[in-house]
Amino acid sequence: MHLFSAIRDLIERNQIDAALQSMRTLLDNSPLLQEAIHQSARWKDIQSQIRRGAVGHEDANVTKNQIRDGLLGLQEIEEQEQQPAIPGGNREDGCDVSDCGEDL
Repeated sequence: MHLFSAIRDLIERNQIDAALQSMRTLLDNSPLLQEAIHQSARWKDIQSQIRRGAVGHEDANVTKNQIRDGLLGLQEIEEQEQQPAIPGGNREDGCDVSDCGEDL
C-alpha cells in the first residue's frame, strides 16, 4: 500500500501515533517536516492533558480533530508535490502556456 493511502487509513482507524510516525517518515526531507513535528507535539500534549483531566471531553475532541485535519492537509500537500508534472503544460489542449502564442 502506498504511504499516502496508509497514512489516511491510519487516521481513519484513529491510530494517530502511527499516522504521525508515518508522516514524519514521509516528510523526512521536506520543508513540511516542522509542521508534522508541531502536530506530533500537539497530539502528545492533548493526550497528556486528557490523562491529567486538565481538559474537557469536548475541547479534547476539537483539538484532536484539528490535528487529524492538519495531518490530512500535510499529506495532501506532499502528495500533490510528488505528482509528476503534466507533459505539455497545464492546459487541457496540451499547449504549454509559455509557447502557445496566446496572450493569457
